[in-house]
Amino acid sequence: MGQNISEKYIIFQLRAKNKEVFKFLFESYFPELVFFAQKMLFDIMKSEDVVKDLFLHMWENAANLEIKISLKAYLYQAVKNRCLNQLKKIDIIGSCDLNALNNIIIDADTEDYDKEYLEQEILKAIKKLPPKMAVIIELKYFKGYKRYDIAEMLNISELTVKNHLAKGRQYLRKELKYLF
Repeated sequence: MGQNISEKYIIFQLRAKNKEVFKFLFESYFPELVFFAQKMLFDIMKSEDVVKDLFLHMWENAANLEIKISLKAYLYQAVKNRCLNQLKKIDIIGSCDLNALNNIIIDADTEDYDKEYLEQEILKAIKKLPPKMAVIIELKYFKGYKRYDIAEMLNISELTVKNHLAKGRQYLRKELKYLF
């Protein structure tokens, strides 16, 4: 495939951290890369984050930037790989279930903590979550709704619900690890 002269110049300028060239590249490709990412992630915010992270990575590692295919193909491939990584991460995190939290509240029978204390700590941690994420966590784990029901209720995609659940579980595990 190779690169044409203008692409070689752009890559050369990126390696030199030319802000104008970087801005031009960002403004030229950002919308279409977000659109491409959204086809895989079904979440505009996550798609924008993936593309922004790619550009940030390119800027921070500009001196070591090696693009052997066309610039456009490189950008699309990088976005595709980052989206796949996001999806893998969600599945890995999503495979762990937080039903244990609900069981801990109901069946709390430990020497160190009483039921009321555990419930307070869990609810305190949930309140630290972003509002939408907290609602999704409560609907799933305390009210027993399925992901598709939550998506329908909140008028968001099921993947968005899955993302919020994964991030919420990750945060709660980290925040509450001292309890277990």
